[in-house]
Amino acid sequence: MTPTLPAYRSTSDFLDDPDMKPIAKGIGGSDIATIVGMNKHESVWDVWAKLTGRKERFQGNVATTTGTELEPWVADVYRKKHNVSLVGPIAPLIEGYVRRSPDRLILEKNAILEVKTSLSYGARNIWGDESEGVEAVPDMYNCQVRWYMASPYDLRAVNTYDDFLALESHALIHGPTWTPEYSDIAVFMTGPEHRYYRIPHDQEISDTLLEEADKFWRHHVLKDIEPPPDGSKAAAKHLTERFKETTEHIKKPDATTQKLIDEYRKLSLLNKRIEKAMAKRKQNIQLCIGEDRGLGGSFGKITWYTQARKSFSKDTLYQSLMKHVPRETLDHLFSAANTVNETRIFRTSWSDKNDPTPQEISSCLD
Repeated sequence: MTPTLPAYRSTSDFLDDPDMKPIAKGIGGSDIATIVGMNKHESVWDVWAKLTGRKERFQGNVATTTGTELEPWVADVYRKKHNVSLVGPIAPLIEGYVRRSPDRLILEKNAILEVKTSLSYGARNIWGDESEGVEAVPDMYNCQVRWYMASPYDLRAVNTYDDFLALESHALIHGPTWTPEYSDIAVFMTGPEHRYYRIPHDQEISDTLLEEADKFWRHHVLKDIEPPPDGSKAAAKHLTERFKETTEHIKKPDATTQKLIDEYRKLSLLNKRIEKAMAKRKQNIQLCIGEDRGLGGSFGKITWYTQARKSFSKDTLYQSLMKHVPRETLDHLFSAANTVNETRIFRTSWSDKNDPTPQEISSCLD
């Protein structure tokens, strides 16, 4: 192989290139998670709009910048702990519309390493315990690494600034075709704490992802046909922003829309029954908790605790403050304007081990 330096050091550089057509940037790991409904942060419309040039791609924020800066260190901690050699960072690899950009390759293990930083509040709830394996990984990241394992790599097409000789040597000894058998996800999270999760390659899942991506590409991207709403918050946000202006016209629905209206009405009535049934059970659980903090068991944990919040009342200050008042009076007014409101917060943290069946859910609607 002849050494070829990648044009882009990172996926962000690749996606932010204004000279490249949006459609040429392909479907990446986050995109496929959205297409199959596993990314709560965006809708299928967002992916379609980005690929067709109707919407700018996410430019990053403090969290993503921090993650990029910490990535080499988190990867190195993994390397030392597992005593392996890492190849990367890897330049984005485009094959048709399939874009793959794993963080590192572990050639000796036929594996991929994906690095994540999760420094927000509640990170330990987002990521499950290591002992739970695949089930502990958020769906979005599960889809992402499976997308990176969906098909074999041609090492001759893989570019990296730092470890080209390792790629070339592996290709010469074992052949250019390289197939990952699993992906490890190294997560550095609030605590601070390092956690590692292993996602084994499953060809059936990979084939499903490739099939869904192909349908989306052919039916929506190539034909430039807008995908229907998918029920996500991102889709609701898009519709609100898209149709800001309204008229006074009331139009008749067509047959398809009328069917949707009928279904929506039925679901609305069912939802009211569900909400009432949930409220009844919630109140009885609160009655059981009483003065304690909560309940715990195989289902997980439910807490109902007092949370104090301070608030500053500007109205109290403005209505009371006058010129030339004594300092002690001002201090008293500031003290009076700061109030403490105590509210008991009811929260659930369910275990996924014993999810109820639809029949069991229906039996609760009394």
